[in-house]
Amino acid sequence: MRFCLPGSIDTGAKYAEGFTMYWRSLISLFVLLLLGLSTGAAAAQNSYSLWFIKFWDNKKLEGSPVASSSTGVIDHSWSGSPEEGVPSNDWSAQWTSFVNFGPGTYRITTKNDDGVRVYLGDKHIILDWNQHGVVTNEVTVSLLGGNYPMAVDFFDDEGDAVLEVGWQLLGPPSSNLPDVTIIPSPQIPPSAPPTPQPAWLAQYWSNTSLSGHPTLTRVDPAINYDWGRGSPDPDIIDPDEFSVRWSRSVYFEAGTYQFTTQSDDGIRVYVDGRLIIDNWTVHALQTNTADVTLASGTHTLVVEYFEHTGLAVARLWW
Repeated sequence: MRFCLPGSIDTGAKYAEGFTMYWRSLISLFVLLLLGLSTGAAAAQNSYSLWFIKFWDNKKLEGSPVASSSTGVIDHSWSGSPEEGVPSNDWSAQWTSFVNFGPGTYRITTKNDDGVRVYLGDKHIILDWNQHGVVTNEVTVSLLGGNYPMAVDFFDDEGDAVLEVGWQLLGPPSSNLPDVTIIPSPQIPPSAPPTPQPAWLAQYWSNTSLSGHPTLTRVDPAINYDWGRGSPDPDIIDPDEFSVRWSRSVYFEAGTYQFTTQSDDGIRVYVDGRLIIDNWTVHALQTNTADVTLASGTHTLVVEYFEHTGLAVARLWW
């Protein structure tokens, strides 16, 4: 029993109350931290992956592609043609990439108008090859972890077109999903090896994030530019705040190659979808190198660059 004189302060009660509030606050902070970590882990699975895109002027991906491009995320909404040379209706496309998944159970989701097919590893995981308005498809898969080949086929019949693809980490790998456990495969079933190209497909944006539709698309014979304080195309592109993506397929003999860049400002280099040089920062002229061992054959190279302000330089050689 505790006695307290009238008008005095019950220090024991105050201490107990403060102690209780302290632990309640600490527990609340811990719960919020766990929620934040969980949310961050899920969001990280939708981080940047380099996707190569081929477009056809029919709904069946038949014949030779009429256009090609690349993107960092599959999040598209079109009210007309998706790319120069592609009709506004009755077209199809295929996105291919290698996506690094950690071990876990994932929910993979598409939002599409019209049809979509999704391949992961050697499995066909979403099949909605139908004409319709915007719908959502999802599938839950258990992955062992690794660099998974992934392909997305899409067609548009008429009207507006929408395609979004994403995924969320739900938890650790599940033993209750044996039929959809996907083993990494070195091949993407619907994709043929790229054909060597003599020059670079160059896409220029009037922003530093390669976002939206390119302002300018052209063929560049080499990535060897010192624009100074000028512009890649003064009639279309401002001298500051622009970005570029160059893509090309090149035949290499088997061996180890050193790739070198010089840039002012940021630059990234991918070989077969793997990031080998990452200097995506605002900086004065810098040189970066990466040694890469390649098997004999055709390999896909992608170089991304942005210019903030001042001098602009972008070079790549190997």
